[in-house]
Formats: sequence, structure tokens, C-alpha cells
Amino acid sequence: IENIEEYYGSVFPPEFAPKETSKIINENLKRATIGETNTIEYHFNVDDNVVWYQTTITPFFNNENNLMYIRADSMNITESKITEVKLTESEEMFKSTLYDFLNGVIVHDIDSSIILSNPAAHSILGLNGDQLLGKKNIDPKWNFVNVNESVMKIKDYPVSIVLSSGEKCLNYVMGVKKPNIKEITWVNVNAVPKYKNNKMNGVIVNFEDITEIKKAEDEKKKAYEHSAEQDKLALVGKIAGKMAHDFNNVLAVIGGNAELTLMDLEEPPKTSRPINPKETLELICEQVLRGTDL
Repeated sequence: IENIEEYYGSVFPPEFAPKETSKIINENLKRATIGETNTIEYHFNVDDNVVWYQTTITPFFNNENNLMYIRADSMNITESKITEVKLTESEEMFKSTLYDFLNGVIVHDIDSSIILSNPAAHSILGLNGDQLLGKKNIDPKWNFVNVNESVMKIKDYPVSIVLSSGEKCLNYVMGVKKPNIKEITWVNVNAVPKYKNNKMNGVIVNFEDITEIKKAEDEKKKAYEHSAEQDKLALVGKIAGKMAHDFNNVLAVIGGNAELTLMDLEEPPKTSRPINPKETLELICEQVLRGTDL
């Protein structure tokens, strides 16, 4: 309105106001006549553009409580409305993308409560949206677990780590133990703080199911350990075989010298050099000591 004076004495809202806008204004003017103060938002179409206004309608009464006049304080809020619409569209796009995302995503408020989750998160965790939002109870047998399969403490949850430290928590492997399901679902988690006006106001957690990958890694580890055990047994067998060979040599010396000593004791020696029993027994003792060192 370029010249407001042109509208002095005219009916408000003006004739060019959209029907719905006129209805809203008239309803709130009527409420003002009984003493209510109201703030409303409405729009006009000006030169093919939508112009938004915010108006506060305030009644004024005299000492006898008779209505004297009604004041309407208006301000153009078109820019903020445009920003609000863009923000809403952006949020809707974010939600749409989030819901189509294959990884699980959960958005936490600053108090760690869940404010948003996607279908992939529900599937991986085995919980529905209402359970995650706290609207329905979760079976007490449902738990997060550590890599050693012990029940994880709340302080060790990725969201708790981020909220307490203000730092990202990346590549955090943890398990999900679901009631009546023997197999644990393993996930790789990344949790990051989200900010508004340079102040942390929540945490975004995304995670992927790595159960099959972990199974393959565990099988590979078992195969390696089995191979190492087989190599160890083969080495022990090799050492045992060598020890047995050396021990047989010791026994051969002991047995041979013992037989010679017995023969010498039973018959006089026929050799040019008589066998000395003392030397023979000393040799036997020497070989016995050698055998104990094997």
C-alpha cells in the first residue's frame, strides 16, 4: 500500500485481500471486540508475488470498559516466510533421503533422546520407530554388546562418547543382541556431533551391518590359528624324532657296554687287552647323564 491515507474510512480487510485471508482477519477482529489480543499471519497476492504479513490485533477500552478502537500492528514477514519454506523443503528432502538410505541412521537430541530414525535402522536393530522413540517398551533381553559379547554399558554407547567428549566416534564396532535370536548382528558405527549456532545440539549416528564381514574375518582367524597349530605340532614331531634318534644312540652305547661288562664278569677275557669294568661303567654313567639332557 503506497498511500495508506487512501484507505482511511475503508472497510478492513480490503477488497483485494484473498477470501481466506479476509476470513482470518474478520474472525480475529471479532475476537478483539470481546477483549482478546491475537497475532495472525496472512498473505496478499501483489503483482503475481505472495506477500506475507504478521498482524497483532489489540482492542482498547475506556474506563467504563467500552471498546474505543482496535489497533492492528502489521509487519512484512515475507523474507522469513521464504526462509521457513526453504527450510521445511530442505528438511523434507533430508527425511526423504534419510528414509531411502541403506545404512541405519539415528538422530539424537542433546539429552541423547532419539528424535528421528530411518527404516534401515529399524531393520538392523530389530526395533520399530515407536520403540526407538520410547513410546513402546523394549524387551530387556535386547542389548548392545562389546566385541567380546559382554553387555555394553550406556557410557560406552557411541552417542554417549560423543556427548561427553564433543568429538567424533568413528569405526566403532559393536553388536546387537536381539531376543530369541542366537546370532548377534554386528555393526560398524560412526557418530558425529551436530551443531546449531556453533553449539552442539545433538548427535547423528549412522551404522552399517557388517555381520557377514565379521563372520568371514572370524573364519579367516580360525583358519590361521589352526594352520599355526598344525605347524607347531609338526615342529614338535620333528624335534621329538631327533630326540628319539639321539636317545637310541645313547641306549645303544649303554647296552653294548653293559653286555661287554657282563661277558667279562662271566668269562676270562680272550683279547690281548682285558676289559676294565671300571672304565666301562664310567662310560655307561656318562651316557646315562647324556640321556637325561635330551
